[in-house]
Amino acid sequence: MFMGGPTHVGSTTVTLSTPMRLVWSLDTGGDLDFSSPILAEGRLFLALKARHTWAKNGLIAVDPADGTILWRRDTAQAINHTPAYANGIICIPEVGGAVFGVNASDGSIAWQYNLIDNLGRYNFCAPAAEGGFFYVGTLRQFARLVVGTGQAGWAVALGGSDWISSYGSPAVSGDYLAMGGMWNSGNDLLVRTKANGAAVWSHAADNGMHSSPTIAGTRLLFSGLASRLYCYDLASGAVQWSTSMSSLSGSLWTSTTPAVKDNVVVAGSADGFMHGINLLTGQNLWTHRSETAIFQISPYRRDWRGLLSSPTIAGDKVYFGSSDGWFYCLDLATGAELWKLEIGVPILSTPLVAGNALFFGAYDGRLYAFTEDAAGTPQATPTPSPTGTPTNTGTPTGTPTPTGTPTRTHTPTNTPPPSDVNRDFWINSLDLFILAEYWMRPREAAPKELQLDWDGNGVIDQADVLFFVESWPSRN
Repeated sequence: MFMGGPTHVGSTTVTLSTPMRLVWSLDTGGDLDFSSPILAEGRLFLALKARHTWAKNGLIAVDPADGTILWRRDTAQAINHTPAYANGIICIPEVGGAVFGVNASDGSIAWQYNLIDNLGRYNFCAPAAEGGFFYVGTLRQFARLVVGTGQAGWAVALGGSDWISSYGSPAVSGDYLAMGGMWNSGNDLLVRTKANGAAVWSHAADNGMHSSPTIAGTRLLFSGLASRLYCYDLASGAVQWSTSMSSLSGSLWTSTTPAVKDNVVVAGSADGFMHGINLLTGQNLWTHRSETAIFQISPYRRDWRGLLSSPTIAGDKVYFGSSDGWFYCLDLATGAELWKLEIGVPILSTPLVAGNALFFGAYDGRLYAFTEDAAGTPQATPTPSPTGTPTNTGTPTGTPTPTGTPTRTHTPTNTPPPSDVNRDFWINSLDLFILAEYWMRPREAAPKELQLDWDGNGVIDQADVLFFVESWPSRN
């Protein structure tokens, strides 16, 4: 599930060596924002939304070894965030409030539960799975659903009505549930009892959250519109510390959920800063800044401040993407930049690390798979399947798309084509940017290995652009 589990600590003991190499990338057929891949039963699962007319809403199951789509479940409305898995069932909420339990084996619908509310805001959250239940919804409409049947253990309004939709998702641990919202009619960070949703304590969270809370032992970490990180006692609501993650003021709209390992909190602001912070004291240990966003991506802002994906901590390394189009790997202890890779589009999807592989989605609708250098085929370690068989009481609606091979799946060869300027075996916007840099300049102005003067007339001109366009978009 999102951030690796119901507490959102986002860490694993797996250690990967860098640099890493691209093994495959998959055109998912949908659009990805914060939706992130999860691994269960030896398969990757990824939720999709249709921002473009050619895209599809729904859920796909993918073979982690080669990027083959194993099945596709189309939905009527967008799935905006990361799915959750338990006992053979994948939980996905549609933006309009319908929640589906999908059989992980074949994509058939096991059950449906409706959180639809004509007065409420849209459902953008990632469900949490814990103790045989899915926790899903918005502050106005929230439910604890039995994994196998989709029946509600309880369904309550945690808060008032979100003014706009929030990507805040529930964190669950012990007796408690924590949930965030956006411009709620009351406080925007709520702590409730897991058993029945009863109120425990709440916090204003600077008038709203797009990130999700994280539970680290007895402490609750969260940040709101001011890009300020708060640490409170989970049970009592007593403040432990708080610290600003930005030198700017006003609404900074951070969407980065904190990750935690070895008393180091890794948390991001809404202007491109990723921080390492001491969990016990709130002291800032290190700061890393990515570049400005490729385009204006932060809501209600007219600037290019960088949004960051939520981080994943794997061993002694931190992995995350940015709206500047780069994917970063930092040292957990020092924040030193160990490796980075330019994808060329914003990356808001949280990375998944498993086995010898790393997976993440990007704004171009593609799912990327990397392995350690010269490590061969991704060998993702599957999440152990809990015992028991789900009880599927719902009536299946529709038939999942038959198994097939996705279009434009990456099968690298030894030699990229000439129009693959940056030599990544994919003819895309990165190649176009490089071509534009040398437009109408002599052939000698560009490095020889780029081979930009494809017609051999000595100038990088319109004929070369036409050659490029004929290859767009394609694989070698």
